[in-house]
Amino acid sequence: LVALIERKQGTMAEGIRLRRDEGPDAARTLVSSGQGKVIMDQIRAVTGELQAADKAALERRIAANDALTKRTERLTQTLFVVLVVFLLAAFLLLSRQIRARQQLFVVAQATAGRLDAILDNAQDAIVTLNPSGTIETVNKAAEEMFGLPREGLLRKALAQFVDLPDRGELFIRQLSGSDDLSKGVLREMTGRRADGTTFPIEASIGLVRLPEG
Repeated sequence: LVALIERKQGTMAEGIRLRRDEGPDAARTLVSSGQGKVIMDQIRAVTGELQAADKAALERRIAANDALTKRTERLTQTLFVVLVVFLLAAFLLLSRQIRARQQLFVVAQATAGRLDAILDNAQDAIVTLNPSGTIETVNKAAEEMFGLPREGLLRKALAQFVDLPDRGELFIRQLSGSDDLSKGVLREMTGRRADGTTFPIEASIGLVRLPEG
């Protein structure tokens, strides 16, 4: 195309020169030869080819973009389906876990209810303590033995109700002395009721292992 344009410009320049140097007839003769028209037809043909090539390239690019868009849409749909499946699976798993926990909670409540019934119907006083000597639970026999309701015993130090030797040791050491509590020991102690009276106690002492200690 550049070469054809240069030829066309040369033909035009030649026509101008002939008109200037030899007169209008000479320039008219050059134009009537049709040389300029031939070059213009060739320019139009090359321009048409370039336009066709650009159009074809544009169509290919559009087709490639359309294909990419379709692939992206299919990938998005696939990912959406996968996400829905995962969410459904997670929901089902969560629902199953919730049902399992509810069942375990029901079982735990039933077990706790049975244990409470056993403890409250026991003839002997039963007291559980934490390692610092604070009362955690008591049964009805313990309430009657100390002459206080459950609320008056819980979270209180056992030393308020039972005479223990205080040698500056940890409570669990005071309670066990030189014996191994994991094997269970018997102790004779003196208890105090709410009214200040005292009474002898024969205590069976043992350790309860919990997940936290």
